[in-house]
Amino acid sequence: MTFVPKGIIPPIITPLTDEGEVNYPVLRQMVNHLIDNGVHGLFPLGTTGEFYAFDDDTYRKILETVVDETAGRVMVEQAILQQEELSDW
Repeated sequence: MTFVPKGIIPPIITPLTDEGEVNYPVLRQMVNHLIDNGVHGLFPLGTTGEFYAFDDDTYRKILETVVDETAGRVMVEQAILQQEELSDW
């Protein structure tokens, strides 16, 4: 099967609490709002730039939350992004 993206697949921001923690209830609300308004897919932690700010466990939990909340209604696209220190080059 060949993947062919089509339709509206927005990158979505990751909502944070005032303390800087991921606000998972609001993330779930955003997923439903976007789906209810006609998107064809979601792109969490995509091109909005915050992917580098989360450790692996938080990154994984964000993706799992989005996939869980979509409940198969739309596709979820994930980018493989990595932030490295310049000294690692």
